[in-house]
Amino acid sequence: FVSSANPLNQGPDVGQAVKQFSAIDFKVVFDHFMTDTAAQADIILPAASVFEQEDIFCTVMFSPVLTYSHQALAPPAGLMTEFDFYIALADRMGIDLGFKTTDVYLRAAVSPLLKKLDISYGNLKTGLITLPGSEVAWEEKKFETRSGSIEIYSEEAKTDGHSPLPVFIPPTEPEEVHLLRLLTCHAEESMHSQGFAFVAQRPGIYVNENTAAAIGAEHDSDVVVSSAVGRLTARLEIDNSVCDQAAFMYQGFWQKSGNVNLLTEVKISDMGQQAAFYDTFCTIVKK
Repeated sequence: FVSSANPLNQGPDVGQAVKQFSAIDFKVVFDHFMTDTAAQADIILPAASVFEQEDIFCTVMFSPVLTYSHQALAPPAGLMTEFDFYIALADRMGIDLGFKTTDVYLRAAVSPLLKKLDISYGNLKTGLITLPGSEVAWEEKKFETRSGSIEIYSEEAKTDGHSPLPVFIPPTEPEEVHLLRLLTCHAEESMHSQGFAFVAQRPGIYVNENTAAAIGAEHDSDVVVSSAVGRLTARLEIDNSVCDQAAFMYQGFWQKSGNVNLLTEVKISDMGQQAAFYDTFCTIVKK
């Protein structure tokens, strides 16, 4: 089951991810649109919008405001919210989730926090709750380290097999074939792939005039971008804010346009176990 996500757009090496996803026997996707992930599903269930169900959430990442979202209108006939779907599915399978309604679940989920804040559920439903905390990070100079202080010598880094003291780590060097470091940042007007639902044109790949001259390609011309794991067609955009030996593409374009994650390699950061997207290198040639 996949909901509230589009992993076959957002993860690295999308070509390999699609192959592995296709090997799964039975796949169900909830969504509002036929996303790259939904297109690979066996069953696609239309998702209820945020206006068609009640929920509790923080307004945005790093926001201290806890918000109760009221249901403004009923979903279209025959459409179930994901809450109600999982409750009904569990009931059919004889599984006790510990709750039978969305309301009971939401109350239970938020109860420990409201008890700590000495706030009733009714107050949450009628107003915004600002969670306690400082507007200035580490204002009291108490840090979430083992020592409680700023740690120049890090036991955690040592435990992870790294130098406990800061050292210079040279950046990954490009391969002999793919010489341009590929940067894949977010577009200002889109939350990941959401804003590209109705975008069909080819994505741009941005390089400076030195790189464009070395490629022998002109501004707004079609080029083929390739990496160790994939390739796509893009429009060359000359932008001198891009460094030498680098190329930049926005992440979020769907496969119908040219998803940059067809190019990104599966690599893990040395600490934190995060995807090392920026250790992908590419080649650009005129089409």
